[in-house]
Amino acid sequence: MCPNRCPYVVGAQLKLHVSTPQDISHVVYMTITEVFHPFTVSPVMKVRLDYDKLAAPLSLGSSSDGNLPREMVLKLFDRRFALNYREDYHLKPLTFELEAQYAAYVASGAAPVDLPSLLAVREALYENKEDAPPELLEHRVALTVEPFFESECAAYDRLSELQGRCIPTFYGTPRFCDDMDAPNIDRSVRGILLEFIPGKQLSSIDPSLVDKDRILSSCWQILDSYSDIGVLNWDVRLGNFIVKPDGSVVMIDLAQTRVRGEAESDEDWRRAKRLEDEEGAVGCIAWSRFGWEYTPTHKYGFISDEDLEYC
Repeated sequence: MCPNRCPYVVGAQLKLHVSTPQDISHVVYMTITEVFHPFTVSPVMKVRLDYDKLAAPLSLGSSSDGNLPREMVLKLFDRRFALNYREDYHLKPLTFELEAQYAAYVASGAAPVDLPSLLAVREALYENKEDAPPELLEHRVALTVEPFFESECAAYDRLSELQGRCIPTFYGTPRFCDDMDAPNIDRSVRGILLEFIPGKQLSSIDPSLVDKDRILSSCWQILDSYSDIGVLNWDVRLGNFIVKPDGSVVMIDLAQTRVRGEAESDEDWRRAKRLEDEEGAVGCIAWSRFGWEYTPTHKYGFISDEDLEYC
C-alpha cells in the first residue's frame, strides 16, 4: 500500500491510548463510522467506541469525570493528508520512496527547526518554491500543521466553560497504541477527541428554512463569549458554525487560534481583534451570500493607519 493511500476510511478499526483533561488514561478500540470529506488541513472522522473489545470496563458517564461517550469526533493532525497545504505547494501524492526520502531528511538533522528558518533556506537556494526539493516542501507542510495541535488544545482549555454549549466538549488527546496492527498508520500523529455535533454547516443551509436572526445572533454571542475569555480565531468562517436541528449554533475548529498572552496589553489585544475582524468574517459573508443584514459593532474600535503600520 502506498503512503498516499489514506488509512482513515469507514470501517477502519483503531486502538488508541486516550488521555483526558482529568488526567485519566483509557486504552480504547474505535471504529470509524463516518469520514468528513474533503480533508482540508486535518482528517476528521466520526468514531464509535467498541466496548466489546475493551481490556477493562469503561463506564458511560459525565465527560467531566473523564468518561467517554459512545460516539465522538476524532481529528488528526496528519501532514500527509493536509490537502489544502499540499495543493498550495504543488506536492504530489506520497510514494514509499518519497516518504522514505523525507524520513531520512528529518533524521539527518538538516531539516530546519521552524518555519522562519525553512523560508530563509528556500529563499536563499530556490527562486521559485516549485524548484525546492519535495522533502523541503514536505517539511514545510509538517511545520505548518504541527502547531495546530497545541493551539487547539490550548483553546479548549481556556474555553472550558463554553464546552458543550458554544463549542464542542473536549474529551482528550489520543495516540495510536504501539501494538496497533494497521497499514499506513503514522504513530507520531497527534489528535484530539471531541463531541459530535449533529446538524449542518452554516455555509450550506437553506436560508429560507431557518430563523436567520436567531442564527446570526447566536454567532455574535459565540464570538463575544470566546473573545471575552481571551481567544483570537484566525479561521472564522461560515463553514465552522454548525446549526443544530433545534436551531442552536456551535462553533467548531479551533486549530488556528491563539490565547491572549499574559503580558499582552489591552490596546495590543484590541488591535489584534479589530485587525482580524472575526465578526465581519461571518457578517460580511452572510450578507453577500444570503442577503442577511449586517451592521458592524466595531466592538474593538476602527482600524486606523497606525494599525496598518503595525501590521
